Amino acid sequence: MRPVQTEEELRQLRSTERQQSLVAQARQGQQDAKRKLLQFNYSCLPNADGSLKASTRLSGSVGMDIDFSEADNRAENLSHEVRDRILSMKDELGLLFFERSATKGYHIAFKRHPELSQENNLRWASQMLAVKYDEGAKDHTRVFFSSTASDDDLLFVSPELFDNVSVFSDSD
Repeated sequence: MRPVQTEEELRQLRSTERQQSLVAQARQGQQDAKRKLLQFNYSCLPNADGSLKASTRLSGSVGMDIDFSEADNRAENLSHEVRDRILSMKDELGLLFFERSATKGYHIAFKRHPELSQENNLRWASQMLAVKYDEGAKDHTRVFFSSTASDDDLLFVSPELFDNVSVFSDSD
């Protein structure tokens, strides 16, 4: 892992032909393509060697995975409702980043409440937004497989994000 310094760098990483092709393949159900996507972490900073394993360096943000069940026939409408709710509450939430995930749902990063644990930060945001967070993704070292820099995928970026985000690519 390495830090991402600017929005321009974030957009460049997400705009490569490789990334765009892998996202398209992942959205067609190809799991091997998803595993090759850029991976971002919003909840901790990497160790000196670039690893996240056993990192205790919490960042000032928390990454949250919001998934929608493919079995839910309201998934598309629900997705739009949740998108609009998140954007309308961005100040109250302390939203730093918002993207459509590579497959189903969204990823957000919001300002950490330092008095709360990682999981309690996720609960706080989940209750505020009236959505479930992915309970399998509550560890602060959790990475998020990225989508593209298109307007349909990259929905909101705050300049404050860049104090908190790291990226890993299997091509690094």
